[in-house]
Amino acid sequence: MQKVSDEIINKMLSGAASKEEVAEAVRWFATEEGSRFLSEQIDNDFQEIERAPAEILVPHAIPSAEMRDTILQRTSAKKNTSRSLAMWRVAAVLLPLVMLIGFGVYVNRHADIFGTSGEQVLEVARGEKLKFVFQDGSNVLVNSETRLQFPTRFGLKNRTVQLQGEAYFDVAGMKKRPFTVQLENARITVLGTRFNVKAYPEDDSIRISLDEGSIAFQNDLQHSQTLLKPGQSLAFDKKTGASRLYSEANNNAWTENRIVFKNTPFADIVKSIERAYNVTFHIKNADALHYAFTFTSTPNVPLENILEDFERVSPLKFHINANTVTVWVE
Repeated sequence: MQKVSDEIINKMLSGAASKEEVAEAVRWFATEEGSRFLSEQIDNDFQEIERAPAEILVPHAIPSAEMRDTILQRTSAKKNTSRSLAMWRVAAVLLPLVMLIGFGVYVNRHADIFGTSGEQVLEVARGEKLKFVFQDGSNVLVNSETRLQFPTRFGLKNRTVQLQGEAYFDVAGMKKRPFTVQLENARITVLGTRFNVKAYPEDDSIRISLDEGSIAFQNDLQHSQTLLKPGQSLAFDKKTGASRLYSEANNNAWTENRIVFKNTPFADIVKSIERAYNVTFHIKNADALHYAFTFTSTPNVPLENILEDFERVSPLKFHINANTVTVWVE
């Protein structure tokens, strides 16, 4: 969409725009270019406000006429020329901001500039995957048994989602609107990048792998931050707060519809197979969990075939009854 003219924007800020001009501006503000423009304008206004005398900042909305009268009363009572000039300078900044807030309700229907829209919850069942495109153009591939919570529309200043499970994010780059993934005792902040997050509630750790761009991982337990580079992965202990960087291939194999394990404990394999095939394992004796396996497969391969491969290279035995898999050591 073509940028709205400066004339229409100025008429919007002065309250003189027609309904048609308001509608045209709203459509443009909802685009990425329009959101950036609006973000920059508000950033500039707030920078000016922060440099102003503190007492003229009030914690509630002020209609422009009332604000003007209040400033006149204060400048008249104090008779301080330099202070009066400072207040008028800030008033000139605040007036368009107040007017901007006045038509913000129209823009908010499309861009949610104040980040107050409702929350949506996306839950993916076992045995399923789902690809989803966010309002800002970012997309995410969500793995089985995952819960993703996000606003109906991202706010102007940030883009925040909450994740329980596993998802691969491809985040649209927006320098002034960081994308944040809230996790248990941690969070990830990016501007534009591609990365995988595995954060199932029942797992002891969160694992992150970065393919492109950069990631700032915030450890809320130890109040520390770690920056990841492409090709790096991070493991975070949700209880102790300990974290480590490492390199490991095939972390994102599930996004290519592959199941890849390299010397992986059987306990971890069980969790992955349960999610991929929508089954529940019943372990008859704990000895079965002492084994580790290396193999590659796909969810399209019948589960019986995978279990037969396990039986050929170990003393494990399996019996499938409906959605329950019984395991024992022979």
